[in-house]
Amino acid sequence: MESVRARIPFDLRIISILEDAEAFTRWRYDIPVVVIEGVPAFMHRVDPAEFEARLHEVKGGTTIAKTPAQDG
Repeated sequence: MESVRARIPFDLRIISILEDAEAFTRWRYDIPVVVIEGVPAFMHRVDPAEFEARLHEVKGGTTIAKTPAQDG
């Protein structure tokens, strides 16, 4: 994430599920979870290229074609 952040600035907020009971209940089997604009975008692992593509989409940049694995 930091390598992508070096190219595309974004706010990063890290939440410990151990300090948030609701987050623990919701995400305990899925961490790490990356939420973009309130929508879960990645769970378990984050592919840097896919993450960068999502950021471009949210920031109004060029839409990058998604692979079938990214659609769901």
